Amino acid sequence: MSVVRLAPRIGAAVLLLLLTGATRCASWRQEVTPLPPLGAAGPAEAWDELLRIRRESPRLASYASIRVESDGSKQSFRATIATDERGCLRVDAFTPMGTAAFTLYADGDETTMIDHVNRSWWKGTFPTAARSLGLPGSLDAHSLAMIAFGLPASAEPESERGERIVQAGVVYRVDAKGLAEVTGEGWTAKFNTPSFPASSVTISTADGGRAMTVRHLEPGAASRDVDAPKIDASYRCCVEPAAR
Repeated sequence: MSVVRLAPRIGAAVLLLLLTGATRCASWRQEVTPLPPLGAAGPAEAWDELLRIRRESPRLASYASIRVESDGSKQSFRATIATDERGCLRVDAFTPMGTAAFTLYADGDETTMIDHVNRSWWKGTFPTAARSLGLPGSLDAHSLAMIAFGLPASAEPESERGERIVQAGVVYRVDAKGLAEVTGEGWTAKFNTPSFPASSVTISTADGGRAMTVRHLEPGAASRDVDAPKIDASYRCCVEPAAR
């Protein structure tokens, strides 16, 4: 398996964990309530329903399978994803053994990334962390989370409505069951099957050099708000995630 650096040396350290049999386990998995599918008769009604849900700023969580691709390399891992009405985003990723790999927490543009494998942490802007995960740097954390769950990136009214919907500079193609494709500045999100919540979505850069596929295994309404992670006092500061 080829390894993408999610943080400095994180891929190599995952292999080391497999060899040494590390047992450190961490989980921030939430209890979720399944969300009902859209009841729309067509794309226009579906958009109205999705925008209504988006404006409610729902608490959402998912246990997901994630694949990161960058410059021909691929890495897959399981993770929990959670967002809340404040717009906070938290991703807790796991090694193949189920031990903690990394935690990403974003509150607005302020982002914390903790490398549990190498016992280090970093604080900075979300675009830097996003690029380290194969994502475009032009998406803010809350917009990214909303798209990943199959909702509009923004709660603003649309400026154009027809075969395509334009909202805050982002273009949407909508099916009666959910979003089909979303295009923004330097990125595209394609949904494997339109649905809400989304079942699988690939967010890629316009040049095709980086991509992340999120396949939701257990998505739903979250049981609690997103909490900021605690940083172990023994972890080293400040190791910046590697930019792609």
